Amino acid sequence: MKNVLATYAFKPRDWYDLGRSLQPDHPLLAGLCFKSAIEADLAFLDAWYELACCQERLGLIEVTVKTLRLITSAAPHHGAARGMLIRLLLRQGKDVEARRVAWDGGKSLHRRQWV
Repeated sequence: MKNVLATYAFKPRDWYDLGRSLQPDHPLLAGLCFKSAIEADLAFLDAWYELACCQERLGLIEVTVKTLRLITSAAPHHGAARGMLIRLLLRQGKDVEARRVAWDGGKSLHRRQWV
């Protein structure tokens, strides 16, 4: 299958679009498409977020939290990822950490860069 896909030279956006079309009915296949998009472009935050959505839908909560932490550390302004992270942390009973994520808003991340 790799040879066929290599022939067509899918771009990250192609993988992302394919994943979005598969996501409602096939979250596992969609997740693989999003991973392919991410492998081609590590800065593709929308693909990272959709991967986290697939992971949550598959019940991989710990993996989802790790993915969301990657997103929010790279882009503290990503409101959807922060909201999802807060919701999952609250569901796990990690209220203090969820509150920190909610109130911090990424400010401490910016401060660390300048110190």
